[in-house]
Amino acid sequence: MVEDLAIENERVGLKINPEKMRVMINGKKIAIEVGYMEINYTDEYVYLGQLITLKESMREEVKRRITNSWRNYWSMKEPMKDKKLHINIKKNRLTHARPYSSLRMAANHGH
Repeated sequence: MVEDLAIENERVGLKINPEKMRVMINGKKIAIEVGYMEINYTDEYVYLGQLITLKESMREEVKRRITNSWRNYWSMKEPMKDKKLHINIKKNRLTHARPYSSLRMAANHGH
């Protein structure tokens, strides 16, 4: 199947990079080669932000999400200390809310 994919890719000018490609399978692992390079197997990968794995446990996914949440929280530590930031955010929201409310009023009154 991977060899068929490589052939079809070459038809349209694309090339598989065996060093970056990984295969996940729930059966017996056999050697897969593209050209002269062997493709490596993996037990898990992240797709669209979610951990995909063959394991039944969601423990690793929850752990990964918690770690990412804390990483995001701590990355905002310094900006959140800025006392002016909160006022600027409120002013920014009011500025953006005003034109929207004006449009709603005009639509409701037929203007």
